[in-house]
Amino acid sequence: MTDATDTRPVKGDSPLILVVEDEESVAASIKKYLEKRVGASVVTAPDCSTAREILASNLFDLVTLDYVLPDCDGLELLEEITGMESAPPVVMVTGHGDEKAASEAFRLGAAGYVVKDFRLASMLIAAAERALELSHIQRRLRESEERFRSIVESSRDAIFIIDFNGDITYWNPAAERVFGHGAGEAAGRNVIELLAPPDAAGRYLPILEEFQASGGGIAFEETALYDVVRRDGARIQVEVTASLLGSGGERAALVTAHDVSERERSRKALEESERKVRGKLEALLEPSVDVGALELPDIIDVEAVQSLMDDFNRVTSFSVGVTDVSGEVMVASGWQEICTRFHRAHPETSRYCLESDAELATGAEPGSFKLYRCKNNMWDMATPIMVGDHHVGNLHLGQFFFEDEIPDYEVFRRQAWRSGFDEREYMAALERVPRWSRETVETVMAFCTRMAGVVSALGYSQVRLARALARKDADSGASGPAAGGGSGNP
Repeated sequence: MTDATDTRPVKGDSPLILVVEDEESVAASIKKYLEKRVGASVVTAPDCSTAREILASNLFDLVTLDYVLPDCDGLELLEEITGMESAPPVVMVTGHGDEKAASEAFRLGAAGYVVKDFRLASMLIAAAERALELSHIQRRLRESEERFRSIVESSRDAIFIIDFNGDITYWNPAAERVFGHGAGEAAGRNVIELLAPPDAAGRYLPILEEFQASGGGIAFEETALYDVVRRDGARIQVEVTASLLGSGGERAALVTAHDVSERERSRKALEESERKVRGKLEALLEPSVDVGALELPDIIDVEAVQSLMDDFNRVTSFSVGVTDVSGEVMVASGWQEICTRFHRAHPETSRYCLESDAELATGAEPGSFKLYRCKNNMWDMATPIMVGDHHVGNLHLGQFFFEDEIPDYEVFRRQAWRSGFDEREYMAALERVPRWSRETVETVMAFCTRMAGVVSALGYSQVRLARALARKDADSGASGPAAGGGSGNP
């Protein structure tokens, strides 16, 4: 038996081989052959238990294994080794070879089979070289697969593989995130059945048929855009590229899908925004275009009006807001908690708020105010904002009670119960709603009517000024050097 130092692997670029052999002289001969002819670093083990310990802590390029060992059958250890992760190839070495034993060894995964006779040296060297070449190829393949898997599994894009029939055979983590289907759920499913929208499945089937017929058709030539349906039913768009794997009936495709839904939504939103801006500029600058085509934010300086309303609220404590004709709030200041926290936060009472806003938006003549008890049982008032003859929005005041009225607390308690509000907090918010005298309300109404008129006048003035400047620029362009026929000298 070799000394203890033989059981430790030697570092370096030479192949590392484990020789499992109980006969010391044979082990020494095999070690010598392999070191001299193959250039290997060799470790020896006299029995199965020692071999197991060494294999547990080292990676070998090759194992030579005796059939008969003192503490186990060589075939038993062979089966253990071939079942290991990153298993090295194994060459069986026997003193009494026969066809049945060789067949069983190869069935269990042996890479070679050598008999201990006068040809041992030459046969073992040949078998070892073949097995080491196989080991090298397998190691390179594993490393390549590991690199590929690492890249694919860390990719932010969905990557999956479909076979010749379009069935999914691989599904990376990003595909789970993009499409919502787990890898186990996607495996074996047909890609069209899994992802195609019902209205697109018929269009996608010929693409799969072309892939089956010629290896093309998915997105091999260029990137293609497809609509797909996620597991949750959401429809998204993905940008797809594909790579052909294999040939004939073994043909498969590696598909990469990038979710571009947000990009497409942003693109469409930008196009819509540009369309609106062009329309607004035309309405603002073209005298022949009706002012009614303009919206409130196009006419007033929202930030300036917000600052003005904040100051007004600080001085008067009146809640104030500006809405467009559809009821959308453009400016708000000092709104009561009972409105913002409760009424506008619950579906039913919020609907009452919107209905009240719509009611306030109609019926008030320019220069007048409309007083209205909203459907949530508080007072609001509004005056129209005009640009020329066009009604573009409303100035709102509210929510309040008159000093000479007593709120029907039972009505509000029932409303809290019906809407699921915390009654104590809701009633406390109700107590914080301001009470105003009718004289104060009339004074503020008169002031705000005049303020709405000023806002209207300023808005109309901005439109007229913009159009005047546009006409001036147009006139200047028409009378420039080209029109005057100048000499071209400075």
